[in-house]
Amino acid sequence: MVEIVSQIKAAEEQADEMKKSSRQKARMLSEEATDAGKRLLESERVRAEDAAREIIAEAQAGAKAFLDANAAQSSAQCEELKEQSGARLQKASAMIVERIVERL
Repeated sequence: MVEIVSQIKAAEEQADEMKKSSRQKARMLSEEATDAGKRLLESERVRAEDAAREIIAEAQAGAKAFLDANAAQSSAQCEELKEQSGARLQKASAMIVERIVERL
């Protein structure tokens, strides 16, 4: 009888040890999973930042090209308007001189 009680007690102690060991393994697995998740999250954050920088750089290059093209077009239009106004100014000057001469 004492032997059976000793075996039961030993089995209970072994079960307690197995529970402790299982809990410890579960904690370690949980910590490892948490660490792996954090590393993955950090990796994805860095990847997203790199992608965002690339998108921004492309957008800035496109905007610069657009502005350069519009600046060139605006400059050409300004020159054309200057030429037109110069010709009109000469014509107006000629008309004024002609009227002054007619009155004399």
